[in-house]
Amino acid sequence: MNKDEILDEMKKFYELKKPNLPKNMGVNEKESVCEITLDTKCVKEKNMQEACNVFEGWSIALYTALKEKNKNMKIRLCLNDYSEIAINETSGHLARFLYRAGRFREQYTWFELSDELNRVLKEREKVFDKHRYTNNIPNGKAGIKKKHYHESEIEAELAKRSNLTKIIGNKMDFGSNEVNRQLPVGLFRNEVKKENSVFTGGKSAIDLWSWNNDMFHVVELKTSNPMIGIITEIFFYTNYMRDLLVKKTFTLNEGKGCRGYDNILKQYKEIKKIKKINGIMLADKYHRILESRTKEVLDVMNDNQDAGIHYYKIDYTYKYKLTVSPK
Repeated sequence: MNKDEILDEMKKFYELKKPNLPKNMGVNEKESVCEITLDTKCVKEKNMQEACNVFEGWSIALYTALKEKNKNMKIRLCLNDYSEIAINETSGHLARFLYRAGRFREQYTWFELSDELNRVLKEREKVFDKHRYTNNIPNGKAGIKKKHYHESEIEAELAKRSNLTKIIGNKMDFGSNEVNRQLPVGLFRNEVKKENSVFTGGKSAIDLWSWNNDMFHVVELKTSNPMIGIITEIFFYTNYMRDLLVKKTFTLNEGKGCRGYDNILKQYKEIKKIKKINGIMLADKYHRILESRTKEVLDVMNDNQDAGIHYYKIDYTYKYKLTVSPK
């Protein structure tokens, strides 16, 4: 199938009026393999939730639709220019992309990387394995972001009034522990210094988080922003915390942070060990793909190779004011 035929399949499956893919993303299917080709420049320069970069969201969407007719369907990820990648590039968007690609390949049997991308990842892993890695910690109050005012305001309300527990509690055993905001997800070699940065630090953070017994809850919040990239974000944040708290691939930073970070230290050392990570997508509006085929998409997301990871899609209503009762 060529791109137009693939889009036609998606149109029928998801009941889309006008299906489209990001401008810089190519798709083509041959012999039960659907190749997604990303623009290397976009991967290196753009954030992971940008449309041209969200391969996890589109891989899930394409596989869910195409496997209905072909149960042997696979999705293969490619880049359009490997000459743009230097193996000694060990930080920034590219490093985080390679981490995401590696984790996605590990967890989904129907997903694979091109030979060239596999080579790049293997070389990158040789460099990665030589160091110890640690997370950065919150160092001030979360506040309200002017750029995303309404979403930031809702985020603060969900944490402050425990409204999150009321919304999510009917879907899962969320517990009654406090809810915290803006947990940084930067990664650093050996110690937290600018020159040691691996993943983009800056403002990258988990919107909301909490815990219950041996479960850690990660929440990606969207307000009036229906994007397929919510799948990419929740996948990365969930796996980051899985590597930090469950697998301990990363070393927990024991510095004194704020925004509830002391709870993570206590959970890590004194209370029950974290065994499961719940990735929760929470939005008032979802991309049509997630809205029309919620069960099918979630079934694919949760049919992964890590029993400690589970994903949820939960709704809330918002009209310039938070409505606590779920839809």
